[in-house]
Amino acid sequence: MASIKKSISTKLDGNGYGQILYRVSITKNAKVRIKTNVFVPTKRWDEAKERINIGKSIGFERAELVESDAKLKDLEAKILRLCEMYPAEVLTKEWIENVLE
Repeated sequence: MASIKKSISTKLDGNGYGQILYRVSITKNAKVRIKTNVFVPTKRWDEAKERINIGKSIGFERAELVESDAKLKDLEAKILRLCEMYPAEVLTKEWIENVLE
């Protein structure tokens, strides 16, 4: 059974946003790192819980965070589905990224 560990990149854009990264453990010895192309403010990332902390945000920021959270959940579900459908030898970083595009 595949699992996904989420983190935020230490490289930030000009607005203080970091990209969410997935470390996908396909098998014990097969792991790949996937860029999600989802950026969130670093202050809104909960490293301990590996999720976006929407909290008491309001207005545009809240809408942006909710949309980013939905994208992450959808992407995670797609990756896990791919890991169930295909053998570990097929699931390379490049192959997964091409399928997701």
